[in-house]
Amino acid sequence: MAIEFYLLAIFYTSNVNRPYLIKNKKGFLLQYYYRVKTLESIDDKINRYSLNTDQYPVNNWLNDIFGARIILNTQEVEELSELLDGWQEKFGLKNWYFRDKSGYRGLHTDFKNNSNFYFPWELQIWDEKDELTNIENHEKYKRMFV
Repeated sequence: MAIEFYLLAIFYTSNVNRPYLIKNKKGFLLQYYYRVKTLESIDDKINRYSLNTDQYPVNNWLNDIFGARIILNTQEVEELSELLDGWQEKFGLKNWYFRDKSGYRGLHTDFKNNSNFYFPWELQIWDEKDELTNIENHEKYKRMFV
């Protein structure tokens, strides 16, 4: 079972920077990206968090084994931000925050489910004006795990 998960992870992480398209309710195409965290990245995160004196549950450490990203214009990001409070019950939104650190800017949303049927996952919402800077900073600090 573990080897199957590993092989799937290799396949899906090889598609990280490939854009996918879906239609939204208004019929517009929405570009999104996704990735499954590599085993190397999972190990790195576990090692870093296990050294932390503030002990968090492991499921809080691994809230982003699966991650997706959408890139919107400024108005769409603002409109979406206003909807997040209603997403807690409707979509299982656990928390959200705006990260603005070292040149990286993005709205991070973490989703969960009550039945533990799947791992928590993260959706990053980027403003298109921050896309190039975010990619440059991510490559610098995350060792190419964009």
